[in-house]
Amino acid sequence: MCVFSAEPQCVYSIFKRLGAELVLSLFLNVRAEDQPEVFQEIMELCTEHWHGLISVPVNVKVPWWTSGFAKALDARSKLMEIIKDKLKNETQGFVGALGSVPFPNSGSAAQHLLLFISALIPKALASLLTSFTLALGGPEQRESRQEAIRNPDHLHRVLLEVQRLWPPFIGGRRIAEKESTLADFCVPKDYDVMYVSYFIHRDPEVFQQPDSFLPERWSGRNAGQEHLLCSFGNGPRSCIGSTLTEIFIKEACRYLLKNYDWCLDPPSQDLQYKWLPVSRPANLPSVSFTRLDQTVLE
Repeated sequence: MCVFSAEPQCVYSIFKRLGAELVLSLFLNVRAEDQPEVFQEIMELCTEHWHGLISVPVNVKVPWWTSGFAKALDARSKLMEIIKDKLKNETQGFVGALGSVPFPNSGSAAQHLLLFISALIPKALASLLTSFTLALGGPEQRESRQEAIRNPDHLHRVLLEVQRLWPPFIGGRRIAEKESTLADFCVPKDYDVMYVSYFIHRDPEVFQQPDSFLPERWSGRNAGQEHLLCSFGNGPRSCIGSTLTEIFIKEACRYLLKNYDWCLDPPSQDLQYKWLPVSRPANLPSVSFTRLDQTVLE
């Protein structure tokens, strides 16, 4: 886990790198401290791949200019070469075990690993950890931070509320398997239905004071309603990585809570959120961290 310096930190960038270190070490046996050049190359390729995929899907290469989508395809090819080499030569860890799994298609294992190491998990972690840091920052939240150290249930409620207010992904889609009626609208078979997490999570009929940060709602009126959140989808088609992401986030939050106090630095910053490609303040916030006296905590 990183150690913060005395200078104000751009927390989103720190948490995004932390997410990349986690997924690359877990899924590809690439550790930043042992293979810095390989780690940096994969990080840059993942970023280029992700940014290109969400650009205009036009595959164009002309002298002096290449479309973002074309760059994404090139980055994908390079990533697949790295992944296939790992599958062939690694014998340890997740990638070593995956190489011996009898997938129905020869490229299936590589496709799975590409998904696992893509920018989605690091960006989701960076988004949620940044929102957590902002929500629990400053002297006015010191009591809540201390309670989160003592009480795992309180930390869980805080993270549910962070996810409710600032879902990392804007939403998703489902395809109607049969003709259905949804809120008085007829949805024909095979039509796409889009959902937007932000509005679902702020439905005033479900969540009283929907725009307020109230972790206690999850032990009160909304107790047992975690299933209403759809940050990572919902139901049988929800994200397979949501549980792993939750483990990562809780461990990072526990580390921060046990070791640091923090606040915005400077105190007045524009924290208006942008929602694509993941939620975060449009102007990346800077935060100062103060090391806690461990004897006080113990």
